[in-house]
Amino acid sequence: MVASLEHVQRCADAVHAAHHVGWRGAACGRTAGPSRLAWLRALAGELCVPALVHDIFNQVIYQADSNKTQAYRTYDNLGKNKEMYFRALGALPPGRKYFFVVGAQYNHNFYEGQYNGAPLNYKHGSWTLFTYQTLKLDKLTQLVINGFVRFKGQVQFYELSTFGSLNMSLNRQFLHKKLKVTASITDIFLSNNNTFTIDQGDIHATGLRKGDTRRVGLNVNYNFGIRKKEEHSFLNEESPENK
Repeated sequence: MVASLEHVQRCADAVHAAHHVGWRGAACGRTAGPSRLAWLRALAGELCVPALVHDIFNQVIYQADSNKTQAYRTYDNLGKNKEMYFRALGALPPGRKYFFVVGAQYNHNFYEGQYNGAPLNYKHGSWTLFTYQTLKLDKLTQLVINGFVRFKGQVQFYELSTFGSLNMSLNRQFLHKKLKVTASITDIFLSNNNTFTIDQGDIHATGLRKGDTRRVGLNVNYNFGIRKKEEHSFLNEESPENK
């Protein structure tokens, strides 16, 4: 599902930001690695101040005039929308046996206008928790766990029940670290499913979205030691002053 990819990407972004701080520190001559202060700056809270959007077109479901048992999906101008969110991240510095990133995000949506000709005053809040963790079992073996859970989720005007996904992989290096074998499994507990309800205008419905997103994989990578040829550019040429 899109949601699982979304939150795994947030974990990856957090890890990238954290490692960027570490490399930047090394470039400045600090060989001790990223300081805790630098990590607090990289992995901190973020508050988005709500911005009011006028004439927002959103996906809606209307009841057909010719047949009350049928509904159709279209787009309509709902009026005004305002969204705010708060996100917080925390982590242990990398380079040790155990490393983790955990995060939480709260979203709140406000809609004000008209839905199928009737007044619309809708608001909804949802929480999302996500994590990325690694454990070095030895010098050549690493266990990776990542996942997310969403409480009271929302897609357009569909309100979703709690759902999430937990994924795990184990990788091992061989042949002087040239060969890497990774075994992985996604959605271990088959929890990436949800029930939904929609109660807007003439539409009052509930249902179940269910799909088996469990996957088992085996990935083998071998490094032949062939480096990508660097592109030559006059921008990379050394200036006469530095020769």
